[in-house]
Amino acid sequence: MSKQQHAIALLDLQSNVATQDGYLDCLSDLKHYSKFAIPPIYRKAINRMQLPLLQLSMALCERHSEFVHTKRTDVIVCSEPCADRQLANHYRVTAQALLSDLIATSQSDTAKSQLHDLKPAEVVSSHDKVGEMATTMATRIAQSAKLQGRAFAINSADESLAKAVALAYDALLNHKTDAVIIALANDWQTPSDAQPLAASTLLLVRTDQAIDNAKAYLHYCPQHSFQATSDDLPRNAGIVNSALQLSSWLAQNTQDILPICSQFGFAVSPSWYKSPESAPITVCDKQIWLADRFGTTAYWQGLNDESGGIRALDHNTMVSGTLYKPEGETHDSYYCGQAAKLSTDHLDMLAHASYPNVLDAMLNQWQSIDLPNDKNTLVVTATNLGPYSERRKLLSAKLTALVDQCNEILTAYGEGTSLVQLQKWQNQFTQDAQSSHNQALGLSLQLAQHFQLKNYDALALEGACAGSMAALDCAINALQSKRVDYAIVAAAELPVNLHDLCVCSKQQMLSHSVIATFSESADGFTSGEGLGVVILTRDDIALSNAYPRLARIEAIGASTYSKSMIAPNSDGQVEAMQHAFAQTTLTPSDIEWVETHGTGTPIGDLVEIQALSSVYQQRSSNPLKLGALKTQFGHTFAMAGLASVIKVLLSFEHNLIPHNLLRGQLRDELNLDTLNFDPMASAKPYTQQQGKRSASINGFGTGGVNYHVIISDCTSMTTQGKHDEF
Repeated sequence: MSKQQHAIALLDLQSNVATQDGYLDCLSDLKHYSKFAIPPIYRKAINRMQLPLLQLSMALCERHSEFVHTKRTDVIVCSEPCADRQLANHYRVTAQALLSDLIATSQSDTAKSQLHDLKPAEVVSSHDKVGEMATTMATRIAQSAKLQGRAFAINSADESLAKAVALAYDALLNHKTDAVIIALANDWQTPSDAQPLAASTLLLVRTDQAIDNAKAYLHYCPQHSFQATSDDLPRNAGIVNSALQLSSWLAQNTQDILPICSQFGFAVSPSWYKSPESAPITVCDKQIWLADRFGTTAYWQGLNDESGGIRALDHNTMVSGTLYKPEGETHDSYYCGQAAKLSTDHLDMLAHASYPNVLDAMLNQWQSIDLPNDKNTLVVTATNLGPYSERRKLLSAKLTALVDQCNEILTAYGEGTSLVQLQKWQNQFTQDAQSSHNQALGLSLQLAQHFQLKNYDALALEGACAGSMAALDCAINALQSKRVDYAIVAAAELPVNLHDLCVCSKQQMLSHSVIATFSESADGFTSGEGLGVVILTRDDIALSNAYPRLARIEAIGASTYSKSMIAPNSDGQVEAMQHAFAQTTLTPSDIEWVETHGTGTPIGDLVEIQALSSVYQQRSSNPLKLGALKTQFGHTFAMAGLASVIKVLLSFEHNLIPHNLLRGQLRDELNLDTLNFDPMASAKPYTQQQGKRSASINGFGTGGVNYHVIISDCTSMTTQGKHDEF
């Protein structure tokens, strides 16, 4: 590893703030998307602040092309919860559910007709699920700029910029990347002169010499963003305020900015760092709740029995099944009949459990290790940055107006039963209106409170279906940079609800029967729900505190490489695997089994096996065992990667690799026999002895988000300070 000193330069900072009416001019014409190769059919399905972020980011890349390298530039988007498309989609699904519920309980044909007329007329898009995700704001930037580094979105409320800068610092200092684009965007429901739409982008680069015209240099990672006053920023730009304030200070171009910017961690002259020695990272504790398997013991049982967690879906919890259309013939309906739903009775009107409640229930049953509350700790939760109760909070006025219209119709026709049902919806919306802001971030704050932490960084992260892999990567980087001593990595996603089922059905993501990974009958995934937590630290800290050493994270590789926003890409998956193996002395032949992403889609299974065969090659002796967790517990979205990590930890503990629930005939086109890849119809013990057992995990997400993690049992210490210098 090079001992050369480096500085982290803020090379540029650009912003676009709306004019006096609060709206950005570029949003008036969606044809602007043509320069970013976004098809017309998808443009209305995309969060509107995507466009200014694309424009600003592309301008940065073009202006500083010598510093922006295709394979070595990351993108971090700081996003407000609940962007415009998230709200539009959720209102449409909620209105459809409410009105269908009332129509089903009404007697008068006239009342039914009038209720039907209230259904949203907006034409839905098959791209709605992908278009609304915060992650895709980052991956579209990467795709348009032809960047293949990491790409994900975070939220930490007013601290979002500070947290993004800290994550960039970790990755740059550890040589995981050479440059990081940080993009911030707000999205007010009703923009105004006082609350304008705004976006900003920053470019941070690692350098071994001072750079002419660099805006500033990072001296340290600020714990908190400097809070701009109303005098500093008379217009409230929300999450973008910190970037606008920093830009204002830098524009002064005087030495007076030094003490001001120091509160941000920036100064006008370079601060030189030496890259830290690569430190072994140990997993010390774990907890999980998937479907009806609460805790690690029940989860392990579910991995080894013949039922897993997938069950027949109870349509009675889904507005009495009024939106269940097995043939999928109508919009804003769902067609799947099975799911791995979390075992909790407390569901809202759209069949969604409360994230804080289920997290609290899981934590209260966990006898975890004791963490020192005064040590620097990163708490990161991978989840959906636009929680549905928070969306309804922001939609409160619109939903109340809809309830009033329904009440008028039902009262006029004496529909007593339907009025009782309407009151339940009204109660739901009232409860939502009283809920908190920044609910995704709230999960990390809840974890920090549970462990009674005093010095912590908390953030929520979205990385599509690889979200928990991205969170794990951020945690490892923060530990190896020595910025923190502990990391709590959590994931939570509950997609067996009316919103997710309807928008996923529109895109034909879901299986019409049940997930059948590796099989001829594969036609999509089955949704699953879950949450989990792992605790990480450096190995020397684990040893000195006598913590359990459950496993060692050997390496984690990432790549954002896609040919489209929805189709998997073998080249990107191969790059993630290669990046991982570049960080360790382990080779593919040392890996006994790979826990696949295994979504059970025809193209997804084929592309993943092709990527694995490219890196792991055809096995001549011991077969490469393939795990497929989703065959037992469905696709848990952001939780999928962490569920796989905990599966590997338990397999080390029990010296057994669990079987998959294979359904139907294996797909000949995958060539599993020829490759000597074992699809694991039955459980098998490790062939390697304890201390030499290694496994790897694939985690992929929409937009080309690809991760590959290599894990060994903890007595195998093989990383020797190698850096991934692709």
